[in-house]
Amino acid sequence: MRPRRQALGRPLLIAVFALVATLLAACGGGGGDDEPPFVPASPNRPNIVFLLTDDQEYESMAVMPRTRRLLGRAGITFENAFITYPLCCPSRATFLTGQLAHNNGVIDNRAPDGGYSALDHSETLPVWLRRAGYLTAHFGKYLNDYMREDGVPPGWHRWFGMAEPAARYFKATFVDDGEIVRTGTDPAEYSTDLMTDKAVEFIKSDEAASAPFYLSLGYVAPHVGKSFRTTDHCTDKGPEPAPRHLGRFLGRQIPRWPSFNEDDVSDKPSFIRETPKVLGETLREKTDKYQCRLETLLAVDESVARIVRALREAGELDNTYIFFISDNGFVQGQHRLKGGKAVPYEESIRVPMLVRGPGLPRGVTSRELVANVDFVPTMLAIARGEATLPQDGESLLPVFAHPERVTGRAIPIESFRDDGFRGVRTDRYAYAERTATGEVEMYDLRADPYQLESVHDDPRYERARAALAELTEALAECEGAACVARPRLELGVARRPAGGGACGPGRAEVALAGEDAGEVERVRAWVGDRRLAAAGGETVVAPVPARTRARVRVRAELVDGRLIDLQGRVPRCARG
Repeated sequence: MRPRRQALGRPLLIAVFALVATLLAACGGGGGDDEPPFVPASPNRPNIVFLLTDDQEYESMAVMPRTRRLLGRAGITFENAFITYPLCCPSRATFLTGQLAHNNGVIDNRAPDGGYSALDHSETLPVWLRRAGYLTAHFGKYLNDYMREDGVPPGWHRWFGMAEPAARYFKATFVDDGEIVRTGTDPAEYSTDLMTDKAVEFIKSDEAASAPFYLSLGYVAPHVGKSFRTTDHCTDKGPEPAPRHLGRFLGRQIPRWPSFNEDDVSDKPSFIRETPKVLGETLREKTDKYQCRLETLLAVDESVARIVRALREAGELDNTYIFFISDNGFVQGQHRLKGGKAVPYEESIRVPMLVRGPGLPRGVTSRELVANVDFVPTMLAIARGEATLPQDGESLLPVFAHPERVTGRAIPIESFRDDGFRGVRTDRYAYAERTATGEVEMYDLRADPYQLESVHDDPRYERARAALAELTEALAECEGAACVARPRLELGVARRPAGGGACGPGRAEVALAGEDAGEVERVRAWVGDRRLAAAGGETVVAPVPARTRARVRVRAELVDGRLIDLQGRVPRCARG
């Protein structure tokens, strides 16, 4: 079914859960309802900085030590961050609306079904944040097909947007609050540096000091562009590093993971079975582009440090949430694919994500599954703003408060191109159905992290495949809360005395209930510090001493690969 444009939904109040109330202690009252006039919120409410790279794969964070130190070590690193539609404009539209592509209507990079013209700009994050009393500023790439004639989109106070062609490191065209600015090839006009210059200027401005602000930076790196070099390195349509970084990674090879130039592709869709390996001149060309991609990220890494420094100097660092993520990953020889995205493989859908901010733990890694669809609800929760569209994700504030937990989240993935797909990513499995051919892929990521062997026709996985197909069907046209597919499970804990009176020593009985209890395949439980052996969905028991109210923790795995942590306590003893 063709995705529909979303009708105007009723205002949805983004609730701030009591368990994370301390994260928002600095937040003040609400903003104005109309635009204009702009009614600034209390300046002590948290600022939000959103840093977005373009086509950055997860592993490339290895060349960004400043970003890892200033954001990851000072906040949370997310190991399982995913893009629901791994293509530039559909992903960026999700970052702006909080909706999946099949709801916001942006399903490609170019008109009529994608790009700038396919999005309703009257209902986006900057509009909602402005109504909440936030100053809003954007610097850099926005959406494909954004033209200089389009002017400043609704909701933005400060605008320095890159117009078509939308992926230029030099000789770029920007709309600077309505004024057309064209850059040249002078090193000082390198687009990454120029965007950061503008952002730093904004952070240090009197305007930014007058109200809380939302600052968005859309870097081109490490996307391909048009190179204006005459050297043999980083030419043609390859990514173009800053002159100071040119050649830094000469000699570095594309990682030779087992999936690189995969030998046996008999389990893959027909278009991959017909694809030759990346060899010879093609491999040399792709290797050069890989090196250049990494070199472009060095300027982004420096920019992150400059942004953090500017916030510190302005006295705003401790009152600012900083989000770093990419709009999608990138395939570079894995599964014989020469390059690109919009495929349901980890290299394409999994991206780096780091967050720091007030009240967040430092130097923590979370394995919770999160997605680009969660960013709008999260930022609105921070700002105490309201969306006027149903939100297909949810606020990450509870994850910020308890990054060690997993909640059984399933992430829908989709693509509406000719070779499109629909599927789902769970903690254990990656599942995708090709919409044109009906071909199915299913990977057990615990046993096969490089997605070398699809188990879709393996009888040992028959039950898991059926569950994943059902989950995919449920998410294919989901809207709002229905898109956050968590298991319906409850934890029950009972105390059973062992003959020494109601308050004597005995045992704790730990059981799972709820609609999905029959789908539980494995249970691990802890009573206090005592770990129980893995079991199925049946009741598990543990001895408990007299009068104890030991903490009970359970991690359950469903047949579709979702993992969920549940917690409780042994009940108080019943006194006679």
